[in-house]
Amino acid sequence: MVTDRESPPRILVMGKRGGILQWPEHVFIACRKMNLDCRFLALNHQSSTDRFVKRAKGLVSKQWQDSHLAQQLGTLLQTFKPELLILPDLIALPEAVQAVLKQFKPQFKSAYWIGDFFPESIRHYNDFIDRFYFTDSHLQQQGCDLGLNRATYLPLAVDVSLFQPLAKPWQQRDHKVLFVGAYSENRYQMLRAIERPVQIYGKGWDKPMPSSHQVHSRNIPLADVARLYGSHRYVLNIINSNNIKHGLNMRCFETVSAGAVLITDRVADLPRCFNANDPVITYGDLAELNSILIKLDQHSIRGHSGPNTDALMKYDYTDRVLSMMRDNLGTRH
Repeated sequence: MVTDRESPPRILVMGKRGGILQWPEHVFIACRKMNLDCRFLALNHQSSTDRFVKRAKGLVSKQWQDSHLAQQLGTLLQTFKPELLILPDLIALPEAVQAVLKQFKPQFKSAYWIGDFFPESIRHYNDFIDRFYFTDSHLQQQGCDLGLNRATYLPLAVDVSLFQPLAKPWQQRDHKVLFVGAYSENRYQMLRAIERPVQIYGKGWDKPMPSSHQVHSRNIPLADVARLYGSHRYVLNIINSNNIKHGLNMRCFETVSAGAVLITDRVADLPRCFNANDPVITYGDLAELNSILIKLDQHSIRGHSGPNTDALMKYDYTDRVLSMMRDNLGTRH
């Protein structure tokens, strides 16, 4: 944490505004919570006016649109002079933006935080990225094999100010199992074969499902996700195998922070993020999951009273930002 006697480091966060997970926004909020001198550059739009300008230029020429973004970035790098640039989420950077980053690169450190499978072409980002962070140890190993700069494991996190337990006794929480997430084929095959009723929220779930399931095939605002997690006993997580292999997605941390019990795949990175005292139930396959769900209300974890506030700090985005600051800016911060 930055004190009054320290000069706060200048942090520039770049990413797409308004995504379903709001990953770049979470990082920016964490920077502000720590009283860092920070700016946010949205790759899609900074404001309604900026969105109109970029769309208009994009209709004329994609190159013109990219040049507009590159000019915005160049101005920020010249005037704000960030010490650390953070790029959360996997994003394809236009060549014009890459050229600006290469031009100014000696003036700042840069961290690229990746949560999905990535193309080999990303190795060209070595020219302007100092350290690549991966939310999945399998992706980290791929990054090492590809020769990416300082491939480092850094799990996802949660905004603990948003995902908080509601003031409800355990017995008053909704006992129906909750699943929130976008459609993927592996998730579909699991959900349709689950014997216990499940409440499903997310985009793309207009597929045949057991009549016992309650399906809401739409994206919902993050505040509604937090409310649902905070009012349910159990949240089911099924990793999207199209994106990750060993890692935990953002919902894992949000569930625990909201005071619900997490039921999730027994992935390789799980012990790196949670321990035996955390409210987490794991499964290896569909048969084991169904067995767990059938006996869920008799499980030893029933009566769970919510997470330990002090323990949750290790899942907070502020912890992740501090890790990137230590790695890239040294002990000064």
